[in-house]
Amino acid sequence: MDIAAFLSAITNFSNALRLIEELIHRNTGTKRKLLLEMEENLSTIELYSVSGAPIDKVINSLKTERLKEVMDSNFDFNNIKKSKVTANETDGVPFYAPYIGFSTEDLFKKVYLKISELQRVVEIDTDNPNIRKSVRLINIFKLIKLILVHINS
Repeated sequence: MDIAAFLSAITNFSNALRLIEELIHRNTGTKRKLLLEMEENLSTIELYSVSGAPIDKVINSLKTERLKEVMDSNFDFNNIKKSKVTANETDGVPFYAPYIGFSTEDLFKKVYLKISELQRVVEIDTDNPNIRKSVRLINIFKLIKLILVHINS
C-alpha cells in the first residue's frame, strides 16, 4: 500500500483502529507494547470525537505509562524504523510539515509530551477558553496517525 492510500485509509477512527490492530498482530515485544497503548489512546479519543464523551475525562484517560516505561529503559525507538519522516509520508498535509525529518524517537516523544501537556492543562486550567482542548486532542490523533504511517512505510 502506498503512502497516499495509507493516509486516506486512516482518516477516520474505525479505519485507524483496524489498521493499528493489523500492525499489532504483526509485531512483538516493545513495538507491540507501544502499538497497544496507541490503540488504547485512539479508542479513547474516539469516545470524544465520535460519541461525545466529556473532553476532560477523555484527556485524563489517555495513557502514557508504557511509552514512559520504554523511554526510561533507554530503548532505541529508531529500531522500530530507522529512517526519518519524509515529505512523501506526510502526503503534503500542512499539519505534518514540521515533522518532516523527525526520527521515530522524536515522534513518540512528541506524542508523550503532547498528552502530558494536555493532561496538565485539564488539571491546572480546565476552564480557560483560550486553550482549545478539542483541537489539541485531535492533533494527538493526527500525530499517532503519522507514527502509523511512518512505521508502516
